[in-house]
Amino acid sequence: KNEGVLRGVAASYQLKHCDPRFSELRTYADELESRINAVLKVTQNVAAKQRLTYNSYKDLAKTFSDWSTIEKSLGIPLQKIGHHLDNLEGAGNVLLLEEDVKFCENMREYANYAYSLKDFIRKYELLQYKIEVLESTIEAKKAGLFLLGKPEVSSAV
Repeated sequence: KNEGVLRGVAASYQLKHCDPRFSELRTYADELESRINAVLKVTQNVAAKQRLTYNSYKDLAKTFSDWSTIEKSLGIPLQKIGHHLDNLEGAGNVLLLEEDVKFCENMREYANYAYSLKDFIRKYELLQYKIEVLESTIEAKKAGLFLLGKPEVSSAV
């Protein structure tokens, strides 16, 4: 598999006649892939910070619950605050997980699209390279026939 990838990369650099439409498509696919990766990186950073925030709610809830056992006059309100923070932490993590799954599925789909485009272009360039090699081989054989003084064979390619 690695050999095929290397041949595809080598073919893209050795092409004599590159179709500008495919060059533009390759540029588009590269930019799309890099932007998707940037968006995913930012999303991961934001999600990590949100998780830290929700985990701090859990710690605060424990603190308020512990404080409610110590403080007699404010015990019930402090305990309620602790329960609300516990509920907020649980709901926040569930919501964050659901949103993360939805968003990442879409981003993975776009990333697969960019990868498919690049794979298609790589295969096109490999075929184009093979065509160019065959054309140069035919030209070399025609030149060899001409040097030998034999009449050219009609080529309808």
